[in-house]
Amino acid sequence: MIIETDLGGRITDLWIADWAMEQHGPQRLAELIMDKHRVALGSAFDEASRIFETEDRR
Repeated sequence: MIIETDLGGRITDLWIADWAMEQHGPQRLAELIMDKHRVALGSAFDEASRIFETEDRR
């Protein structure tokens, strides 16, 4: 599963393996999606912070 978000938390890219529902079931798949979304949002925030810090140094 791959999830990317923007800083507003909107999902901008999503890929879920065909077998994910079968292997994990609906409840666990929902938990995985929520966890991956949280991580993706944190990554988007970190990247934005890095960009703004770089601009401040110029």
